Amino acid sequence: SILSLMTGPCCNVAAALEKDPSIKDNIEELLIMGGAIDCKGNVERFDHDGSAEWNFYYDPEAARKVIHSGLRIVLFTLDAINNCPLRKEFYSDLAKHKKYSAAYYIGCSTTLFGIHVSDTMYMWDPVTTSYLGCEGLCKLVEREIDVELENPS
Repeated sequence: SILSLMTGPCCNVAAALEKDPSIKDNIEELLIMGGAIDCKGNVERFDHDGSAEWNFYYDPEAARKVIHSGLRIVLFTLDAINNCPLRKEFYSDLAKHKKYSAAYYIGCSTTLFGIHVSDTMYMWDPVTTSYLGCEGLCKLVEREIDVELENPS
């Protein structure tokens, strides 16, 4: 069995489950970065009320199929991860680690490439990914959820 990680829309997993539902027998756990339950979303469009998170907003039907697939899902929503902002100080601290080329490169990238760091950038994908290698990093809460399909959210 495998552990699968999704840090984008649920389209591919939903399509795979539709094509061959038996694959879920081989998936031990599915980690998903997506959704906004009790907080504001991160989709800001003229035709949207701002309640959705981007990965679920992109294809809400696929997200709903995956959520209701019967798979064991660990869902990292904006509710939890919005407590982990990417601030300029974070990049500055990374840039101090010259002996670690990747950290140094990422830390300097805001200056080198003119990347604008704002108060709306969060560690959505890194926190979700960290669950794989950092046992005890996250306190999980079990909840039943649904994905809203009605517009605009």
